[in-house]
Amino acid sequence: MAADLLAEAQAQIKLLRSGLNAAHEMSGHMHQVFGGWGECAPCEKANDECDSSLACDGYKSWQHEYMAGLTARAELAVEQLGRLLAERDEQIAYLLAAEPTLDDDQPGVPQ
Repeated sequence: MAADLLAEAQAQIKLLRSGLNAAHEMSGHMHQVFGGWGECAPCEKANDECDSSLACDGYKSWQHEYMAGLTARAELAVEQLGRLLAERDEQIAYLLAAEPTLDDDQPGVPQ
């Protein structure tokens, strides 16, 4: 259970990080094209016609990763993992509290 939650949290965090990287690449590409430092005919046409479906394949790929990152459920996965750890901490505390202490009058304790 914990391993599954950890794997899910890691996957969601990777998705979120990928989305952030894609946003960075996407904005860098557009900055280069519209700043006049680079050329990309598909993106220029997409801008002129206000139709993002005409953008270059790189831009579309970044946009897809960005949108996936926006829907990442990293917070939920980490929250679930935190709840599981809190439950385990409670169980450990309960077991420690229930553990008998060795008194002088118990068998096995040297006199």
